[in-house]
Amino acid sequence: MNTLMAGDYIDDPVNISIFPQHIPLYQNCLYGDIFTGLDDFGLIISPKTEIGGLAVWNNGDLNIGYGVTVKRFDIGLYMSPVKDHTAYGFGIGRAHFESRGDVSFFMSDAVDAKYFTINARCLKRKLDFVIIPRYTYGNYSEPMEYQNHRGGLMIQRLILNEGFIYLAGDYSFYTIGNISDTTGIYAGLELPLSRLILLRLGCRELFTMDDGFVPAGIAVEPGICFRVREFNLDFHINKDRLFDKELTFVNSFGLDLNFAKF
Repeated sequence: MNTLMAGDYIDDPVNISIFPQHIPLYQNCLYGDIFTGLDDFGLIISPKTEIGGLAVWNNGDLNIGYGVTVKRFDIGLYMSPVKDHTAYGFGIGRAHFESRGDVSFFMSDAVDAKYFTINARCLKRKLDFVIIPRYTYGNYSEPMEYQNHRGGLMIQRLILNEGFIYLAGDYSFYTIGNISDTTGIYAGLELPLSRLILLRLGCRELFTMDDGFVPAGIAVEPGICFRVREFNLDFHINKDRLFDKELTFVNSFGLDLNFAKF
């Protein structure tokens, strides 16, 4: 689930469509969003570390990928073999002490969505701080012809036992007149209350840049995670329940299982 609303600034199995070289980092992993119709789920299997991992996942379309580590470089590729929605992705990354760099390429040849993107991200940890700059370039030909540049920076502060708080901002601009440039501000936290319970909170404020900073909407997403052995059980809390008693308390439920350790 995207409770933190931080996208690919924060590593998560759901981001392997952006950085397929992360496939070998998630050995024998199963994840899925249960209550919202299983629109985002996947399985990563890695029988032996030296031969890499095979991944199958769905994020609207079916994807099949493979990732392996060769001479400390993580390499991954995948494709979406869906009729009229063909897509390909390739990425390479490397970790070195307290740093990591990733670059990837993605191309869509769908009937109504022809484009390619280049993604770059690096991570540097210094003491209890993690600095993550990222950049994405997109070139689109269908259904409209334009280019997009998006750059941003996140700063994480590590707290307690593997917990963190974060603040990030990015700017996206387009080379076409009728699409508004946007700025996003992100903040949130992941707070371990114990070995079994995590609290999560994500906030996002978007601005359009038509005439100065024009607010486009703010979103706040709370969540709670229970760790039971190798299971992570994520509950997306419905904040509107505070104002309407007829709404359900839980918006959705996510499951994350690392079965390599069983």
